[in-house]
Amino acid sequence: MLTAQATSGTAKNARTFIAGPKRVGRFQLFSDSLTRFYDHCVNTVTQADDFPKTEIQVMWVAPASGSGCVSLSAMVFEGEDSWYSDDGALTKVLCEIKPDPGTVQGECCACDEAKYSVSLVV
Repeated sequence: MLTAQATSGTAKNARTFIAGPKRVGRFQLFSDSLTRFYDHCVNTVTQADDFPKTEIQVMWVAPASGSGCVSLSAMVFEGEDSWYSDDGALTKVLCEIKPDPGTVQGECCACDEAKYSVSLVV
């Protein structure tokens, strides 16, 4: 399961809270049928079936500029007595970088789109 939540505070002392897609961005699913949106939680993606997996892939579209920090949290389920959630490398806090007003930015040739790989290692 993968969840996007709004975050207040710093990355070390972050507090998360539920917010809509305008505040935390949104997930887009690929057509591989391994994932689906979770019916019980907003901004959450879960597995589409119970078959074992080593990875899933989704695309996260960031919210508008000025929306604040977003926490992406994963939950990995191995069995009834073995699962991992929200701790260590399973949570990443992403914050918008405020540009330094004294720095002149050059022209960007890769506008409005980027691809990142985030690995959550257990």
